[in-house]
Amino acid sequence: MPRKRHLTFNAANGQWRKRITVTAAVQDYLKQSLNKIRKLGDKHDFYLGAGSANDWESHDAALAKWSKIEGAIKLLDKANAPSGVSIQVRWSAESANGKGFEPAEIEEVIFGSSDDTDFNATKAQKEIAAFIQSMPNLAAPAITKAVNTIAATVKRYLDLKLIGTSAGRVDNLGYSLNHFADVCGGERDIKTLAEADWEAYFVALAGCKFKDITKVTRQKDVKQFIEWCWRERLCELPRNLKSPEYRHAADSEEIVVFTVDEVGSILGAATGISRAAYLLFLNCGFTAIDVSSLKHTQLDEGRITHKRVKRQKGKKGSRIPTVVYKLWPETVAAIAECKSSHPELLFTNRNGLPLVKDTREKRSRGDAIGAAWQRNYKKKVKTKKQIHNLRHTASSQIANKFGEGLSQWFLGHASKTTAGRFYNKKDSDVLDEAIDHLRQHFKIEAACEGYEPAKNPKPKKKRKTAAA
Repeated sequence: MPRKRHLTFNAANGQWRKRITVTAAVQDYLKQSLNKIRKLGDKHDFYLGAGSANDWESHDAALAKWSKIEGAIKLLDKANAPSGVSIQVRWSAESANGKGFEPAEIEEVIFGSSDDTDFNATKAQKEIAAFIQSMPNLAAPAITKAVNTIAATVKRYLDLKLIGTSAGRVDNLGYSLNHFADVCGGERDIKTLAEADWEAYFVALAGCKFKDITKVTRQKDVKQFIEWCWRERLCELPRNLKSPEYRHAADSEEIVVFTVDEVGSILGAATGISRAAYLLFLNCGFTAIDVSSLKHTQLDEGRITHKRVKRQKGKKGSRIPTVVYKLWPETVAAIAECKSSHPELLFTNRNGLPLVKDTREKRSRGDAIGAAWQRNYKKKVKTKKQIHNLRHTASSQIANKFGEGLSQWFLGHASKTTAGRFYNKKDSDVLDEAIDHLRQHFKIEAACEGYEPAKNPKPKKKRKTAAA
């Protein structure tokens, strides 16, 4: 059974602390105790010595010091008590993780009559005054605000990640790292990061109602951040950072795909740019950002030449293949219907802006394709699946029919093997055959049969300004 802490460790100043609620008589005296304690309303904080959250030796030393102060305050209560009055003091305590536990109640102290000659109140008060004034480190030490706080270092790390990383990815990193800063104390100096912080974050994640895969991802993000801080000589590397005892695990998530009937329902309900995007998801394994970034120059006589946008950073980005996709007749027709007049972009919204806004400077992201699915088509198709699963649907079918290697190429992923990267040349005819198989398997021609494009699309209303 783990030991019970009787004091609280204040991570902000590295001190063991005891917070108590005392009687009015003691409060009046403590106001004159040379600022050796910090007053919090009707509560008082006693700082009892430096240490760390898991250092039981410093905890026991601070607890021994507290037992002497506790005795002095009992005498102080007794010295100021009217005769014949029963006084009860409750000492509140809290655990190091801030959740707290039930207050411990000190036994009742009964005082005698005013004729009790064995107790000299004036003498006791003088002894207590001398005792409290002689105690070192009772006052909260002055806290110098650190320049390299955890919160400031997180912001610096995220700003660096903005270079060559999507705003969506930076946002997800921000959720993980800001949560870590909240758990460990964002105003602390980054150099004070230690094993107790990694343990505290592991425990905090365990108590969150996140999916297991989310816990794994957040812990991985924080681990990479701490390792970056260590490489930058901002802190020491916690020794338990790679310990299996402090590692969340998750089972592999089931790959969600659409059935043939669901694909037919989606293409039958979709119109305009949404329909073109969904066809590209199936035809080429694209994502929303891939569709949004397409340019007129990439389209050439029923084919699209594309290199994935998401994976172009750093050394690994040079391994990403540039793939030439054969387009179905239905995809060509859908593109022709929605082709923009923009000088570069193949698709734009009604305001002439990209379909997916990925502004790295402002860390903002907007996905018009995903929003249209949630708003217009998800209920029509009667499914809880996400439109991104169309990409999984196409790649899974190719993997089952033609193997994992062609599926990786179809998705625009770099080969995982040396032979795949340097020796084996991909056959475009095999990819064309796989794409034709997708059209036949998912009955694309039948799903798109009878579709009539809108002749006069409804223009978007301009927002009224305050001046208007």
